[in-house]
This record gives sequence, structure tokens and C-alpha cells, in this order.
Amino acid sequence: MNDAAFQQCISPACGATYAIDDAKVACTKCGSLLDIRYDWSKLPVPKNLNFFEHRWATKGTEHEGYFFAQSMMNCTVYRVSAEGDIKPFVNLDEPNTPEPIMPLLVFYAPPHWGEYTGELIVAGPQGTSFTQTARERWAMKYFRLAPDGEFDPTPIEGVVYGTNVAIAPEGFGEYGGHLFWADEGTTNLMHTTKPGDDGPLPYDARIMHTALDGTTGVFAEGIQGGSTSLTFSGNKLFVGSLRRSYATGEYHEPDGSVYEITQA
Repeated sequence: MNDAAFQQCISPACGATYAIDDAKVACTKCGSLLDIRYDWSKLPVPKNLNFFEHRWATKGTEHEGYFFAQSMMNCTVYRVSAEGDIKPFVNLDEPNTPEPIMPLLVFYAPPHWGEYTGELIVAGPQGTSFTQTARERWAMKYFRLAPDGEFDPTPIEGVVYGTNVAIAPEGFGEYGGHLFWADEGTTNLMHTTKPGDDGPLPYDARIMHTALDGTTGVFAEGIQGGSTSLTFSGNKLFVGSLRRSYATGEYHEPDGSVYEITQA
């Protein structure tokens, strides 16, 4: 198998492998589950670590070398040193904010954000926490954080990032360099949000893309939402969606799906 990514049976006694684009729900040899594996020797070594900088504090900032972690239960962002020293950085609950903000992301704004590029951002749904039911079709709100953790309560308008984003490689045609993200529609199982009835989940989720100039458009639509992740491989975009809420444990049929979108 020549692909850098492939499927492999999780059973040590079997270990059968399948192509990444071979749609299977279980190993055809033993019936066990499949996992995604990578042949790292076939993947190029990154020229720099710019892609990862938004996950850690950007080089040259006051927080260089620190990691930001967030608690969705007590609405607090923590700053973690390389030595493991953990201190609260900002609390996003009363009385610091008019209503709680459940922090899902802490990152430095990407180039797609124009005038806000490079600013420290905290993002999450407003009016809820991990222990509370969120509003239906909740919207991610984005707020600026000063280097010392001072919180600006005014949301930034006209920007998007999402909980699972990916930047398209240059080989992805006209969309190379675009920021891709998921609009989960009326259902988002990262938290407790779902349609009002117990019927099947609607096909109203969309895959969106944002160019470097901030222009945003629909890339794909008519799919079911849940908790969606995006991965690029050459001219292919793989869209995975889980439909079991980690907040409540609820299952929704189908409990997961994988879409492959090829850019000609």
C-alpha cells in the first residue's frame, strides 16, 4: 500500500490494512474495528512550525513557550508552562462577563482575519457552560484577550474559525490556502444542542471556506451535522462527523459518517 494514510484492523492478531478511500465499517477478515494509521516516512517534513503556532503561544509573544488549556465546566482558561506550572489566565463567568462563555478555543487569529491577525482570541458559545443546555443552533463568539489576560467583552463580528478547521493545501485547486470549517446546522453534538423532536437529524450542515481576503462561501452542503472534523490529503478533503454527544452520551442515527470530496 503506497498511501501515507491507510486503515488498519485494531486486532493485533489480524492487522489487515485497507486503502483510506475503501469505505468499510469493520475489518472484512475478522470483524474488528478499523483505525486510521499513517506511514510517516511517506509524509514531507514541515519546513517550519507555523501551522502549529495557533495551538501554542506564538513565537515572540509574551506567552512564547506556554500552552493554553480551557475548562468548559468552570469557564476558565489556564496558562501552562513547559514545567507544568498551571495558573488561571482568564475567567469567562459572572461577574467578569454578563453571562457565561464556555471557552472551546484559545488561538492567535490567522491571516484570514485581516486587521485582527495575530491577536490572542478566546472563542465559545455565550450563555452556557459544559453543565448547561446550550441554545439551539448556538453560534461561536470570538473575543480578544490582552497579553495580561484582560478580556474584551465585545464580540468580534464578521470572522469565523470553528472548532475543527483546516487550511487547504496548494494542491486543492482554486481553494488552496483557504480556511475550511463546518457549520453544523441545527445540531451540534460538541454540546447539548439538537432539533426539538426525536426524529432523524436534518441534513442542514455545511462546509464553509474563507479566503485570505476574508471572503466566505459555501463549499459543500446537504450533510448531517454533529461534531465535524476536516482533513486534507492532496486534492481530497475528508469530512468526518460523529453523532454521539460527549456531554450527554446521547446517540443519534447514523452515529457517524465520513465524506470524501475530490477537487478536480
